[in-house]
Amino acid sequence: NEPLSIHEEYHLKSACRCNRKMLEKTLSSLSVDELTDMIEKDNGAEVTCTFCRQTYLFTAKDLYAIKDSN
Repeated sequence: NEPLSIHEEYHLKSACRCNRKMLEKTLSSLSVDELTDMIEKDNGAEVTCTFCRQTYLFTAKDLYAIKDSN
C-alpha cells in the first residue's frame, strides 16, 4: 500500500443559488386559496431558504401579482 499524498489544496466554500425569482416560482406553485390566505392573514409572506437561511419578504402586493400570474 502506497501512502496517500496531497497534490493540491482547495478551500471549499458553500454557496447557495437561491434568489427572489426562484422563490417567486415556488410561491406560484401554491394554490390561489393558499396565496389568498397568506394575504388576508399575514399581509404577505416571509420565506427562508433552508440551505443558506437567507430570508425573502413578499408583501401582499407581491403575492397578488403572483396570484394573478397563475
